[in-house]
Amino acid sequence: MTRHDEAGVTLIELLVALVVTSAIVLAMTGAIIIGFRTTATSDERLSQNRDIQLVQGIFPQDVMGADQVRTDVAGAANCTGSTALLVLNWSTPTLVPQTRPGPPVTTLTSYEVDYIYAQLPADPPDPATGQLVRRLYRTAGTQCTLLSTRPLASSVSATVTPAVSIDAAAQTVTLTVTDSSGNKYVARAKERSS
Repeated sequence: MTRHDEAGVTLIELLVALVVTSAIVLAMTGAIIIGFRTTATSDERLSQNRDIQLVQGIFPQDVMGADQVRTDVAGAANCTGSTALLVLNWSTPTLVPQTRPGPPVTTLTSYEVDYIYAQLPADPPDPATGQLVRRLYRTAGTQCTLLSTRPLASSVSATVTPAVSIDAAAQTVTLTVTDSSGNKYVARAKERSS
């Protein structure tokens, strides 16, 4: 009796292998697509959370340290030279060493912080967004020296400008920002007593 070699694959086995492979490839492709979509959404949410933390951490410190708080200040009345949502001014005693023997002299150094909103251009496929920037200046009369520029919020709504309000009775300043997803968040601080 002769034996036949059975080393080959039957048509049914080949079809089953193709169906199983196709199912695995489709599942993996779907997972990759969902992963890309989730990553973009996660990046946006992380950026928005960072913005909230920066604004709510820095804004109260600026307001509490300010001697003067002004809103919607035109360009000529601030160091930035453009309209600022909020301008904060204060003076700090500074020790100046003497060139001749003797104790250092205390002088007042004046500072200004300008909160500026600017709309950023659209970067397709992403829509246009806005940015809230904090600029710190050292001032001497009408002369301003830029010390730092810091973006506080970079995923701000392009259609809703941040708003600043002052409650004179409660001596509080409120900054309301709308992020690019339409969510509002508020930073509030009490002004320094006179």
